[in-house]
Parts: sequence; C-alpha cells; structure tokens
Amino acid sequence: MDNIYTHLVRIAKSDRTQRLNTITDILTECGICHRLQHFETGTNAVISYSGHNDFDIIFMAHHDIASGTIQGANDNTASVAVLIALSEWLQTQNLHYNTHIAFTDHEERIGAMLSENVTNEDRFRIITSIGSYQLLKTFSAARVKAVINLEMSGIGDRVFIAESSGNVPCSAALNSRIAAAADQLRIRHSSVRISNSDLLSAHVRKMHGTVIGALPAGEYVKFGSYPVPQAWATMHTPQDTIDKIEQPALEMMLTLLKTIVDK
Repeated sequence: MDNIYTHLVRIAKSDRTQRLNTITDILTECGICHRLQHFETGTNAVISYSGHNDFDIIFMAHHDIASGTIQGANDNTASVAVLIALSEWLQTQNLHYNTHIAFTDHEERIGAMLSENVTNEDRFRIITSIGSYQLLKTFSAARVKAVINLEMSGIGDRVFIAESSGNVPCSAALNSRIAAAADQLRIRHSSVRISNSDLLSAHVRKMHGTVIGALPAGEYVKFGSYPVPQAWATMHTPQDTIDKIEQPALEMMLTLLKTIVDK
C-alpha cells in the first residue's frame, strides 16, 4: 500500500511536462508492460491484461493537470497512483475479462465546453482532442463491459459513485455493482453529481461507464456549476498539494477496485 503514496509524491513533484515520463518510468521499474498511444494533441499510456473472455473492462485516470495547479495532487495524481498500484496487483491475477488501465491526456480541456459560446463544431473538436476519446475509439463498444473513470481519489473517508457527470448520465447497472462491492467491503459510499469528465468520451462512444473517487466529509461550497466538498475547492489551484492527500483514501480506492475487477 505504501507504494501508492510513493508513486503519487514522485509524479506530483515532477515538472508538468515530465509527468507522463515519470509515470512510464515507474511502470518500467515495476515490470509493468505498457504502450504509448500518441495522437495529434497528446499521449496516453495504456496497460492491457488478457482475460479468458474476449470482453473488455477499462479503468481510466487522466494524467494531465490544470494550468492553475502545480502538483495536481488530488486532481488527478491520486487516481493515477491508485491505478498504477492496481496494475501491479493485476500482474498476478487470473482474469475473466480483458482488463485495461489507461492514463489519458488532455481531460482538462473538457472544461472549455462549459462556455456558452462553444459551437457544435467546437464541441466536436474538443471531444476528439482528448485522450479518453482517442483511447476508446480503439475499442469495439459491443465488447466493452464497463468504463470506470477515476477522479479525486486522494481525500475522503467514503467513495463517491457519480450518478451523472455534467449532462451525461452514468450507468445505473454499473453503479449498482460498484455499490454492492463497496457494501461487501463495508466501505461507505454516496451518489453525487459531478462536473464534466472523461465519462463524456464513453457516452459518445456508446459505452457503459461511470466515475468514482474518494469523497471527503464536511461542508459543501459552490465550484463552477456544482456544489463540491470544501476539500475539493483546491482543484485547479496551487493549493492542490501532496500534504492534503490522505493515504487511507488511496488504500480504500485500491481495495474497492480489486473487488470490482471482473464483477
């Protein structure tokens, strides 16, 4: 479990232009086979494990950080670190489904779609420029069982399971399975609405998807179009730092992911 926090610190302290290199260095050091998916505006890193059944489960976390932040510890380095730890564990598992871990680029561009001045042409250009779309277009929607997007995984004592992301609804069936897994582990969980995320790409590609992460207790404040926990108000600011991260939240997220693999 200590590796999660170690990975997080190492990535968060790297220069924003070197974050992906740091991630791939960690993967190489851990003996995790991976590939880079280059596209016109960025690069994804993808890990794939074969299962006995030719269907796919995809876990995603964006590796880019907002321009207003420096470390991006909770948004979204924490989720990246959790998925690296999950990848280490998956190396020793006998999987039913093909399982993919992806660290996607340019999620932060989705915020531009909130502008009232965005035309349909601009919206399409933004969607197709983000890493999650470029990733998911390489999969057949008919064979994808689930797309699970991780966000804000580093602060909180319970799991959030998003009912929607922006105007995009999450898969109710998938959410029910994740909630059941959390109940099995006696992990508390809450249903929330969150702002736009990489779930948008799953929706465009007609895939069943959802967004999960760690949810902190405390008062809520307005952040954009949605109320968010006070602890999330550091998103996109220099205050989104390593010292705010709670190791038990990282461990909680990893434990849950191990349980929902192959569900």
